[in-house]
Amino acid sequence: NPTEGLYTIGKKGLTLPLKTVTVAGNENPAFAGFRQAHHQGYAETMMDFKPQNENEKAGLLIFQNEQHYYFLARTIKNGKSFIELIKSAGKEGSGETVLAAQELKSSKKPLQLKIEANGNTYAFYFTEKNKPYQLLLDNVDARFLSTAAAGGFVGSLFALYGTSNGQAAGNAAHFRWFKYKGDDQVYK
Repeated sequence: NPTEGLYTIGKKGLTLPLKTVTVAGNENPAFAGFRQAHHQGYAETMMDFKPQNENEKAGLLIFQNEQHYYFLARTIKNGKSFIELIKSAGKEGSGETVLAAQELKSSKKPLQLKIEANGNTYAFYFTEKNKPYQLLLDNVDARFLSTAAAGGFVGSLFALYGTSNGQAAGNAAHFRWFKYKGDDQVYK
């Protein structure tokens, strides 16, 4: 992407400054993606991010296009830290839907996020640094991101992503690492 200032790499890992634009539009969001190449497998990351207001969200995204994505995001609600699973509107809708949300025990600890691909479904997990993963939501329809539902031909991307949803922000999300593992039967 030729737009400068979308990310930096340093001691904290990959830093994405929050931008006002979102992946639901046609502008350049704060986004770094990796192609999903397997029906079975996962992507995970560790993120340092402290939202300043309810518009700020950052986390791990599975993205097909501007109308078809799932976003596993850290945010705040009424001053409390939350993890949310957000679904885009799809071709016929507008806005986003929160499929699941859970209050986090700490707003200060790094958060690990994981999206697991299981053929026709995804599972979404989170945990605070180096603890066992907790399931936020399982059996989420992966066909929503398919070419048949979403159109196009490009497939899906796992992505590190942050946004301030239209509000000016000076905040950033820091991703310490990213891991992808494919586990299709054909490779066993």
